[in-house]
Amino acid sequence: MRWKRVYSPDPPSGSGGGSQGADATVEGSPAPVPYERFQQVVGERNRYKTDLDALTAQQATWQQTQQQLTSERDQARVAALRTRTAVAAGLPLEFAERLQGSTAEELQADAAKMQAYLKPATPGVPPAPVSGQPARIDLSNLTPAQVRERKAEVLQQARGGR
Repeated sequence: MRWKRVYSPDPPSGSGGGSQGADATVEGSPAPVPYERFQQVVGERNRYKTDLDALTAQQATWQQTQQQLTSERDQARVAALRTRTAVAAGLPLEFAERLQGSTAEELQADAAKMQAYLKPATPGVPPAPVSGQPARIDLSNLTPAQVRERKAEVLQQARGGR
């Protein structure tokens, strides 16, 4: 709501010299405001101030919530990036949270360092057969040509010979 200034009409020019009464207004100054109107305007101002204070508090709450959500989002992004980097590097998922860095390049460099420690320097020795029986043939690692070469062993294993 826009307020307009209300000016009193020009004071009557009276005879009596330059002295005017105490209740006369100077040209261009506003007229006196009744006390009821003054109370109404002050009441409206107080309501607006209360509303402004409430909105300011609500805005502060929203800003705090936004900061918290932004922080949680950034943490989730870094965790997802760590997981993707660990999977791409061939690391177990348990090591994903051990990766150090906040950018993809830093995480990849750390994953490469970690890979060097996890890979054996020499191929391992196969485990000894249990109770004197030879180890079972793992068909998932054999090519079709290798299966044909070891046909007799595979058939014996399939019949329960091993």
